[in-house]
Amino acid sequence: MNDDRGAERVEALSLDMSQGSRIIQLSPKVFEGMDNLRLLRFYFKDASWYDNPTKLGLPQQGLEYLPNTLRLLRWDLYPSPSLPSNFSPENLVHLEMWESSLTQLWEGENVHLVNLKVCDLRRSKELIKIMDFSGVPNLEELELRGCRSLVEIRSSIQLCWKLTKISVSHCVNLCGFPSDLGLTSLEVVRLGACPRIRELPKLPSTVKGLYLGRIGIKQVTAASIGHLTRLQKLSGGEISGCMLSKIGFLNCLEELSFWGGPEVINSPESR
Repeated sequence: MNDDRGAERVEALSLDMSQGSRIIQLSPKVFEGMDNLRLLRFYFKDASWYDNPTKLGLPQQGLEYLPNTLRLLRWDLYPSPSLPSNFSPENLVHLEMWESSLTQLWEGENVHLVNLKVCDLRRSKELIKIMDFSGVPNLEELELRGCRSLVEIRSSIQLCWKLTKISVSHCVNLCGFPSDLGLTSLEVVRLGACPRIRELPKLPSTVKGLYLGRIGIKQVTAASIGHLTRLQKLSGGEISGCMLSKIGFLNCLEELSFWGGPEVINSPESR
């Protein structure tokens, strides 16, 4: 990767870092000249990577260049606090960076990701700020579980009309969350282990999966979820004080999980 001969012909780079245990030191300009690079994957296929993974190191100043032609970027354990300031991500369709050291994706607010469909930054524990969603009109999946430093999901998420899934479970410092998620394409909402979320947002009737374990909501009532007529999976985990006296109105419900509190649950069969 330090030899730039023929770099302009490279369209894809992929490395499974779960194979072996090494530290590979990269130059900050390692991708310079790869102006046709569309796919970049440094990933872990095997879950046992936690034991002794291969790691990709960067100098303190981080990367200085990423090709603007990238459509898929996956870089697990990304070691820098942001992506290069000169990277224009307009062509990105899929962004996946597990367990990264990101504090924010990039500098500045006016970033347009008109092609982005998937944004998965799960367990990026240093992530403080996520993008303004007004420039991400085609987003379909937002995965932020385990981003423990994240404090806010901006209300501009309501502009993502194609969003089908949002997961912010285990974002323990998340306190800013839209009160209305009236997105007619939304199917899965994960809010579990977010103790600072005090109110269940208004959800569209299209939601099929709702996961609420250990959040700060004191009561989930028929009024708050009764309109979710397509709901198939409802999980409350350890919601202290949650009382669902009737769920018979949820005719499509297939899976129900509540424990750890004084819940009273009547199944559809007991109506």
